[in-house]
Amino acid sequence: MRLALRKGAQATTAIEGNTLSDEEIAKLQEGEKLPPSKEYQEIEVKNILNAFNELLVETVYHNKEQLITPELLLRFHKLVG
Repeated sequence: MRLALRKGAQATTAIEGNTLSDEEIAKLQEGEKLPPSKEYQEIEVKNILNAFNELLVETVYHNKEQLITPELLLRFHKLVG
């Protein structure tokens, strides 16, 4: 699951130009920090990982089904942004 989340975060942020490697994202998942020069990219990836994890917890662990509504999209947009 961690690998899938990592790969998903890498692909999602790469669309926006994020260049963090798989190894760097793995470090973030372990709670490590990256150099200050990569701080913006770190924040971007952490936001995506947090949103993915929240979605995972709600849908898989809490079995919460939701319609895709503008409010739901705005909620996840806020988490990512």
